[in-house]
Amino acid sequence: QQNRGIKVLSSNSSSTDRMKLQHEQTISQKLPSSCHKRHVLGITIFHGQNALVFKWANGITLKEWIKKMQLHPQADLKVRLNAALAIISTLRQFHENGVVYNHLTIDNIVLNSSGGNYD
Repeated sequence: QQNRGIKVLSSNSSSTDRMKLQHEQTISQKLPSSCHKRHVLGITIFHGQNALVFKWANGITLKEWIKKMQLHPQADLKVRLNAALAIISTLRQFHENGVVYNHLTIDNIVLNSSGGNYD
């Protein structure tokens, strides 16, 4: 069995939350499987609220990664460039498939490192 994550929106409008989650699910399904994205498995009710269920992806947020890099300023420039290229590549894949990310922040970009390479 695969690990899963849950996304619950914190507004007071369950119908609006459900529409937002359905929209995110639709977009996820339109992107090719090769695209580095959160793989949505479905929508459910979690503790009485609408929730998006997605396949778990290991990694840390870009915010956490930046803090980590600040603690190690001597970190290899190649590592930093690889992370930047991974982010750019994913955004390119989104845009090539007609997806515009409405709320892109360093808190919702997840980097997964493997031997200095990122996805």
